[in-house]
Amino acid sequence: MRIVQKGIMPDGTKIRIEDWSEDCNCWLPCAHIGAYPIAKSYRQRHNDWLFPKLGHTFRLGFDFKDMILAAEAFDALVSGKKQLRDYAKEADNPELLEYL
Repeated sequence: MRIVQKGIMPDGTKIRIEDWSEDCNCWLPCAHIGAYPIAKSYRQRHNDWLFPKLGHTFRLGFDFKDMILAAEAFDALVSGKKQLRDYAKEADNPELLEYL
C-alpha cells in the first residue's frame, strides 16, 4: 500500500488517499480513503474486540469508483464541506460510522 496524500479534517481526524493496487490488482489505483477518527460512542457487543473503544482511534475505509471521486471526497473532507457520514455508501464497514 502506498500513501498518496495525507490530510487532517477540521475535527482533527487524520485521513489519507491510499493506493492498494500495487498489493492487489482487485483495487483501483488511488481510489481508497483511510480515515482515523476517535470513537465518540461505544456499544457493548458479543465480539467486542472487533469494534472501537470510546476515546480510541479506529480505522474507517472508503472505496470509490475512481481516483477522481476519491480526490474530490478527500478535498471535501479536509475542507470541512463534508463529513465521513456523507460517504456511508462508500464505507468498507458502514456499521463503524455509528462510533463517530
